[in-house]
Amino acid sequence: MNSGYKRRRLLAAGLAVAAVGGGVTAAAPHSAAAAAASDRPGCTRIEVTEPTVRIYANEPITDPANPPVGAMAVYLDPLQDASGQSVGSTAGHLDILKRDSAGHTIESISETLQLSDGALVSTGVYDRTEILSGAWVEAPINGVSGGYAGKHGIWRWRMTSHTAPWPVQEQIVLCGGDDTGS
Repeated sequence: MNSGYKRRRLLAAGLAVAAVGGGVTAAAPHSAAAAAASDRPGCTRIEVTEPTVRIYANEPITDPANPPVGAMAVYLDPLQDASGQSVGSTAGHLDILKRDSAGHTIESISETLQLSDGALVSTGVYDRTEILSGAWVEAPINGVSGGYAGKHGIWRWRMTSHTAPWPVQEQIVLCGGDDTGS
């Protein structure tokens, strides 16, 4: 096995744990704001799973649970519905920014989700320790094309397994106009 392939596989094992779009803090298992927004007229709820299948890094990762500060990666993944059928794709970029005073790794993630009826974008900063614990994290998300254009909302996600393909469960609530769903 060539060393480039090994590096990519190690990185996939480590960074895939966090290779999805972002929030700043852990959220309760069922965000009251997201639940309330999904019941309002004009709001849309989207639920998908994102297995991490393609990820590329700027350097080798020897400890997947603790990538070094300065590590960067891009990823290209499918989005699947509850039955496992493909409903879109996603492309993202993550940066390992720092290790805080408690020893937690902090990362930034920017992601674009392309679904059949439009595209969504989100950027957030996350505590990797929360992600690895399986906690729900969340961030704002914006619709940029198709049926989602001009809508804003909340993107909640959590890692559901530390085994390849490192699936991430995602819940998105979008509302029209200036209503953010919060």
